[in-house]
Amino acid sequence: VIEATKAAEDEEEYQAVLQEEVMEHESLEEYILELEDEMMAASQALQFERAAELRDRIISLKEKLKGK
Repeated sequence: VIEATKAAEDEEEYQAVLQEEVMEHESLEEYILELEDEMMAASQALQFERAAELRDRIISLKEKLKGK
């Protein structure tokens, strides 16, 4: 069950990365705000690994925005 859950999370992560690659500037900014909310919720739920993953993705997306 744990492996199946991890596989589903990996697929979800992959799909999110693909989505990020094609986003326009404004929608990317909105997406970052959504990820920040999700990160805070994960942290409050004591899901610190998930919060850290989201933090890293947010940092990467913000760097991508600066490059556009």
